[in-house]
Amino acid sequence: HPCRRAGGTALCRILEKAVPKARFLFGETCQPQSWAMGDALAQCRHNLTCIGRELRLVGGNAFAQEYGPVPGPALISRSPAMHDFVFVTSLREPWSRFWSQLHHELAPCLLSGKALKMCASGQFALMSNAAGQYWSPTAHEDSVMGIPEARIANGPAFYADNYYLRALLNRTSIEDDDPALTEDDLFAAMQILNERFSVVVIVEDFVTSALQLACVLDLDLDVAAPMLRRKVRPYS
Repeated sequence: HPCRRAGGTALCRILEKAVPKARFLFGETCQPQSWAMGDALAQCRHNLTCIGRELRLVGGNAFAQEYGPVPGPALISRSPAMHDFVFVTSLREPWSRFWSQLHHELAPCLLSGKALKMCASGQFALMSNAAGQYWSPTAHEDSVMGIPEARIANGPAFYADNYYLRALLNRTSIEDDDPALTEDDLFAAMQILNERFSVVVIVEDFVTSALQLACVLDLDLDVAAPMLRRKVRPYS
């Protein structure tokens, strides 16, 4: 589960080329074409068992979920449908992640201090009213949120509101009557990372933390070494 603007492309390249047992289906950045730019769970009608069966049916056993949240409640409850899954994610310092997203996907937010304040406080509707749209001229609403039928959320506000927490707990859509996040939510997200994720790669320490893959997924270090030393824009 590579989070948005958090080293997913670099992690994908290593997994594809240097983890012998990982069978990614043809597609962009480790996403099968049928699930590209969308929430895989939504595209499988929110049936967790269906995801695994569909992968096996077409000969794969691994995929990336960039445009979808983690099925947090199912992981906390230890749903049987999740027992066969190994979870890998990459995280980046929160402000660096958000700043990268602003620069590449949400450029209108950087037009002025007022625009930046609106975006940083999650007021993207006001931003759209003021600038005409919140996404960059070189981007598209779908490249920010995912395809309409399987978007990661009902709007981009969660990108500026505890993004990692919401992605882990599957609380990416923010409604006016939603309860505020609490300390218990933080502990639940930490529990998911500590107990259900086998590898957590930190972008700022990418080379060292990516070596977790050697212990968990039999990473081929000879194949991986050149990729770990190469600069992968915009990460190292």
